[in-house]
Amino acid sequence: MINYENLKQELDNTNLVIVSKKRSIQQIMHYYDLGQRHFGENRAQELLTKIHLPNDIKWHFIGHLQTNKVKYIIPYIYSIDSIDSLELLKTIDKQSLKNNKITNGLIQLNLANEDTKSGLKENEIDDFMQKIPNYKNVKINGFMCIGPHLDDENKIDQVFNEAYEIFKKYAKEFNLTTLSMGMSNDYKIALKNHSTEVRLGSILF
Repeated sequence: MINYENLKQELDNTNLVIVSKKRSIQQIMHYYDLGQRHFGENRAQELLTKIHLPNDIKWHFIGHLQTNKVKYIIPYIYSIDSIDSLELLKTIDKQSLKNNKITNGLIQLNLANEDTKSGLKENEIDDFMQKIPNYKNVKINGFMCIGPHLDDENKIDQVFNEAYEIFKKYAKEFNLTTLSMGMSNDYKIALKNHSTEVRLGSILF
């Protein structure tokens, strides 16, 4: 387990989202008391069991989100970091309008072309980006990318570098600020490739 304060120094200005799925209230509050505010959940049902926690927690949804679950989490969510289809974007926009809010979001990329992962492939990104202005109640802040499930650091580096190039391509036109990539096993490689946000769980618990 890594020391939280040392990790924060290592991350410098990179935002940390602590992956709190399957973690107890006590475990979450331990990091809350140290000053952590961004936490990530990947199941709507589990998220809803934690919304009684302090209301300045910024909840990130980081897993595959079914459209029929969107309405339940929209009132409580800070950002949906795994928008992987136009249908999901439309549903988030619709439910955000009903709740009179603008929901932050990230577009999930699948640059490793792994069938087990959701996300847009490279040839789908441009068409998706051009449709974003149609949805006024979603604020797309950038991209989320998961590295390939490999031990080959060069392949992971290649995917993260590709994500960074995509981020740069669209950043100015769409006012993007966030490139979320890097988990417990590969966040150091992500930091080398200009990640602005990492999602860490296992090394903190």
